Amino acid sequence: MGGALVVTVFGSSRPHEGDADYEEARILGRSLAKHGFFVCSGGYGGVMEAVSRGAKEAGGKTFGVTAEFFKAAKLNAWIDVEVRRESWEERLFELIRRADGFVACKGGTGTLVELAVVWEMLNKSVMSEKPFAVLGDFGTGSEGQYQLAAQMVKTHSTFPFEMVILVGDNLYGSERPQDFANKFETPYKALLDAKVPFYAALGNHDDPNQRFYQQFNMSGKRYYTFQPDGQSGQRHDRRSGHEADDRKTEVYDALQHYGGLGAMKSLRVHKPTLYLANRGSHC
Repeated sequence: MGGALVVTVFGSSRPHEGDADYEEARILGRSLAKHGFFVCSGGYGGVMEAVSRGAKEAGGKTFGVTAEFFKAAKLNAWIDVEVRRESWEERLFELIRRADGFVACKGGTGTLVELAVVWEMLNKSVMSEKPFAVLGDFGTGSEGQYQLAAQMVKTHSTFPFEMVILVGDNLYGSERPQDFANKFETPYKALLDAKVPFYAALGNHDDPNQRFYQQFNMSGKRYYTFQPDGQSGQRHDRRSGHEADDRKTEVYDALQHYGGLGAMKSLRVHKPTLYLANRGSHC
């Protein structure tokens, strides 16, 4: 692949041109290509098409990993090189194998599987450490958020996860004391009462003073690390350049400039570096 770094992008097949999720992925692809990355995706429609299209519009190169399993799906017009595999499992691991970094956009169960497999492989050191970005929103106080919270509580009763990571826009709109209650404390009360910690990153709609809010566990810092098992961690400020090799820094820079926004923050969870970005969609 010519020695260039490859970023694999995961996301839904449903968005169409003009949809917010489609245009977001298109901007992402354009930014990655402008920074010299090859873009790899599942090769079909939706986010896969949009990120490939954006990359081509910026003069980049694209790869599409497809599978015989998806008989009705068609390769999108913005793919330079199609890589064909037999099963969806082989397709997934080819998408992972080719990548020097990953981005997960809004999607359904397929995107969830992709996100979970990559994170688990990083966490268990099945592959070398690579940057992994997740794009998303949080904190609208809407009916949908309360439904999500209820599902999280239900899931926690059978699978007692140890933490929740907030990926930005923690409070959408106003940030009065009652908003912290209505948009965070009330919907997630059962999890908070169960002592499940929430770790926040700040999005482009967030007041920087959120870092002082106790329940977000940021300890007043914009850049930080944490240990889920309760051990002490070291603060990580990406600007100092430590704890990041050149490859991670290059991927980070491309994503930080994506859309002209500097809304990207980083958290370090065990070995994998999970970059949490924000530009207006739920993941």
